[in-house]
Amino acid sequence: MGKVKSIFHKLEMAVIVTPLFFLCILIVAQVIMRFLFDEGIHWLEEFGRYVLVYSTFIGASIAIRSDEHPRMTAILIVLPHKAKYAVYLLGDLICAFILAVLDYYAWIQVMNVFRWGTRTSTLPLPMWIIYAIFPVTLIAMSIRFIISAKDNFISLIKPDEGEKGDEVKC
Repeated sequence: MGKVKSIFHKLEMAVIVTPLFFLCILIVAQVIMRFLFDEGIHWLEEFGRYVLVYSTFIGASIAIRSDEHPRMTAILIVLPHKAKYAVYLLGDLICAFILAVLDYYAWIQVMNVFRWGTRTSTLPLPMWIIYAIFPVTLIAMSIRFIISAKDNFISLIKPDEGEKGDEVKC
């Protein structure tokens, strides 16, 4: 399982870093072209919007892995060990379920856009490719919450291990 998680993490990082790196190079080229030729790359603004959306959704999955999503912890701080991990476990399972349901509807939307044959306005891409980030990252986030739920369940049934650091890991 550790090797699969490692590969998944590396894939996420490559998918988030590569487009952002490419976008930075294109923005520099855009500035130079506008300065020298008074004309830029006409499709760059649309591409930048899509890269931002992709990065946001992939970053949300990475935030779940590293437990960086905001949580309401005021009550959790005072709960005893078992109750705290029970609440974490319940929250993870609810989030995984909601994300799985959203994923189902996102796939329906992608299929609709595919059937309609909609294309992006300036890039030579079908719009379903742009929309595909939603179901892919929603299922990735759901899987992350399931992994977190498994870890929290282990901490719940083995209190000696959890009390050492008393941190929830995803």
